[in-house]
Amino acid sequence: MMATTCSARGVRLGDALQLLGCRRLHITLLFLVSTQLVGLYCIPANAQAPPQGPDPTKRNYTIYKQYEANALDSILQNWTQQNEELSRVLNWNTSYPHPCKVSAETALYNDSEYEGAWRGVLCTPILRTFTATGNFYDVSVTTLQLYGSNSSCGSDPVVTNVDYPQCDFTGIKGVLPPEIGNLTNLKYLWLLHNPKLTGPVPIEIWKLPNLVSIWLNNNSLIGTLPTSDDFNTSSNLKYIRLNNNNFSGSLRVSSQGILFASSLEWLDLSCNQLNGTVDFQGLNANADDGLSTLYLNNNNFSGTFSTGPSLNPKTLDLSNNAFIEIKFANYTGDTSSVYMPTLRYFFVSNNRLSGPFPTDTVNFMTGLHELDVSGNNYSGSLDFRGLDNISLNLNFSLMNFSNNNFDGSFYSGHFLNPVELDLSNNYFSNISFDVYNGTVDVYMPSLIYLHMENNNFSGKFPEQILNAPSLETLHADQNYFSSIQLPDIKYEKFSIYGGVFLTNNNIKEVEYASTEGPFTQYNLLYSYYFFLGGNPYCNNIDSLLLSRICRMDQSEELQFNVPQKLSTKIKIIIGTLTSTFGIILLIIALYVWKLMGRIQSLGIILKEFEKKEVKPNLYSYKDIKLATNNFDKRNKIGEGGFGVVYKGELLDGTVVAVKKLTISSTQMLSEFLNEIVVISCLKHRNLVKLKGCCLGDGDQRILVFEYVENKNLAEALLLHGDILENFEPPSLDWSTRFNIIIGIARGLLYLHEDSQSPVIHRDIKATNILLDKDYNAKIADFGLAYLFPTLDSEETHLTLMQIAGTRGYCSPEYAIQGHISTALDVYSFGILILEIISGRKCIDLYKSGEEVYLREWGWKLFEAGVLITLIDSKMKHSPSDLEAITRTISVALACVQYKAAKRPKMHDVIPMLLGNLPICNLHRTDEDGELLGGVASSSSTTRSDTTSSLWENDQRRIDECSLLSDIHEIELIARG
Repeated sequence: MMATTCSARGVRLGDALQLLGCRRLHITLLFLVSTQLVGLYCIPANAQAPPQGPDPTKRNYTIYKQYEANALDSILQNWTQQNEELSRVLNWNTSYPHPCKVSAETALYNDSEYEGAWRGVLCTPILRTFTATGNFYDVSVTTLQLYGSNSSCGSDPVVTNVDYPQCDFTGIKGVLPPEIGNLTNLKYLWLLHNPKLTGPVPIEIWKLPNLVSIWLNNNSLIGTLPTSDDFNTSSNLKYIRLNNNNFSGSLRVSSQGILFASSLEWLDLSCNQLNGTVDFQGLNANADDGLSTLYLNNNNFSGTFSTGPSLNPKTLDLSNNAFIEIKFANYTGDTSSVYMPTLRYFFVSNNRLSGPFPTDTVNFMTGLHELDVSGNNYSGSLDFRGLDNISLNLNFSLMNFSNNNFDGSFYSGHFLNPVELDLSNNYFSNISFDVYNGTVDVYMPSLIYLHMENNNFSGKFPEQILNAPSLETLHADQNYFSSIQLPDIKYEKFSIYGGVFLTNNNIKEVEYASTEGPFTQYNLLYSYYFFLGGNPYCNNIDSLLLSRICRMDQSEELQFNVPQKLSTKIKIIIGTLTSTFGIILLIIALYVWKLMGRIQSLGIILKEFEKKEVKPNLYSYKDIKLATNNFDKRNKIGEGGFGVVYKGELLDGTVVAVKKLTISSTQMLSEFLNEIVVISCLKHRNLVKLKGCCLGDGDQRILVFEYVENKNLAEALLLHGDILENFEPPSLDWSTRFNIIIGIARGLLYLHEDSQSPVIHRDIKATNILLDKDYNAKIADFGLAYLFPTLDSEETHLTLMQIAGTRGYCSPEYAIQGHISTALDVYSFGILILEIISGRKCIDLYKSGEEVYLREWGWKLFEAGVLITLIDSKMKHSPSDLEAITRTISVALACVQYKAAKRPKMHDVIPMLLGNLPICNLHRTDEDGELLGGVASSSSTTRSDTTSSLWENDQRRIDECSLLSDIHEIELIARG
């Protein structure tokens, strides 16, 4: 017997073998766990074959690396003095033999991460072997993730919960220790949202050989950027996020042609203090996809940006810098002039670019999808008539040339075909659309949105623009056009326009499409979508057509005077009837004539209604009464500003929600039905579907919606717990809540920009968000304000506020000035996000100070660097969700900024929520610190105190928008 010994528990190897009863043996020895031998096994020569795979029911034996434990101990010692939360909240202490230590009974899976004893330290087991005795894993630390400003777990921060592994952790204080570089198997280093994490990034971190992703964004790190010499030569680093820090210095490609690491795919350096020029001419070509995403926006870069022949990202954002020139080079390997062929998103807004815009660059970027050069100093004309390659790009969605100094003409050429074109706020004097690709009478077939307001256009409005086949929204306000010819097109096509806005021009003449004059039914139908308010043509509004066409926008009340000739005739007739008998006969005759005319008119209206390609169902009043059991109170499921909602069942068994409108409308029947057609055309998975309508008795009007079975968002989150005392809501996890948020965002994007008739909702709130059986969000009550146009008059402003606006959701400009825009809905959506994540009402009078108003509480947490304290303690989420939750709260704050112009559009909100678009420059007030109640003090009073006191005054004013209706309103539309 061999005399070799093992140090485990002082057992001699020979004694161990005798104890195991092994004679002619094949012997396998195991490595040490810390300093202990965990086991050994022997297989007799005549034994059966070993098992074919690891047995999950067997004991797991783990082999840890002591040098990793030593490294983490050093990191702990470095941070201990300023970070007591590490041990108190995250369980970081030296009582464990290794931070990855778990019990032998814990289920392990090969190459699958798990969180060890130290929260935020993730470890990966690699299966080395398995026997009948057990499974043997080699364990390494592969992820270090500490998210600052994390959620609390209730009143006692010491009591933690496995569902909230980093709860009540407010962030790292101090600097990054170089010992992190000793975690040589580390793949993911994610230290985010730690406002008190300062200092530079140690070179030891950049040299980690297995690092794949490093996210150090939203901290207070300083210093210069690393160079390729700072990286391991075999580096696999693909993702770098250093945005929202205080890094300074320049960005350089190394002498070897490498930017950081040759494997790099994603680089986000936005929102720092980087400066100097940027030159990628020396960048080497990458055999793989190479750098696909590059964010350099919101820095202090200046001078020239040079692409070089090898730079070929999909996204390039250079906005909000001070570049004066962009130099492009032909892409490597292409004999023709092609610049960055995979580039899809190119943003260079708000720089100092000047001179004529180089239209050939667009021609040579064959994959370009969005281009934004707004906010520069470009001048001269924009001439795309010489382009040809641009015809290859069938997905061009955005071209933004706004806020420059263009002072010549715009020529589309034969191949320019974006979905959205923005030429606003320039000095253009002429615009010309050419037929697209040689097709007769077809101009920009994909164009939906055209902005050309606030320029120097004059003369007759160009006819070819209105004939663009897909055009839905045209803004040409604040110009000098003198006349316009309305297009001779079918009403069915024209009714999909979102609006043609030509307000505040010099229009004195309008040529109508119909040869029968302006007052035909044909002109009355489509005039709803033209807006000529503020033009000389509208100085004498004396007809229904002019009252429609001379509005400023869709929200303005229709007003018109009865024509004088009709009034004179009536006076003459009445004057000639001197006898009582004659008057009686006249009254009878008029009554019969009116009744017959109404019947005939109704027949004509319904006949025209039946011709609509898309139209809702017309239900009889008898069927609706039968479906709701004569509007039985037991079928009542909701009541809001527009009416009462009943649950009903049609004869075919379809369950519906019947809304009996309680507000009288001054609209004519034809107008009402036309509006119903428009609303019924709004079809999206995140909107409650309008199935049809019923005219009822007399002037009674009823809407029939699809029935949504899973209650509304207010009930799901218990935002109205004081009303629903016995209701126990489900505990919605983060995935479900985020899906609801995205659904609402997509529904609003459709209403604002993608629908045939863009709509401003005006009353986005939790009770107007219904949830189907799968908890998909559906927006209710959209477009109903259009059925009551007189609510926008000054006399009915308060009534409008009570109906189209709810306390706590109103934006400042809407509540105080009555200004209506899509920014109103964006503001309400931001409030709704805060409610969804926090599980709290937007106003909670049981709280104190700034906690009363959820918006202010969110801003306070943002400024204090403890943002995720806002998270609902009942919301289940994993550590990997915290980045998305933080981002979503930041998007909410961007949506509730004081100035409407600062709030993002819905087409930007969705990529922000998904992490595809950065969020920068959040402002609680306007840029000068001005609140609704005054100007923030610059004296010794702190900014927080000043903001708080002013906000209390301003919030009281905002609350007036719907105080009366909010007291009585319980909106539970179409729920079960």
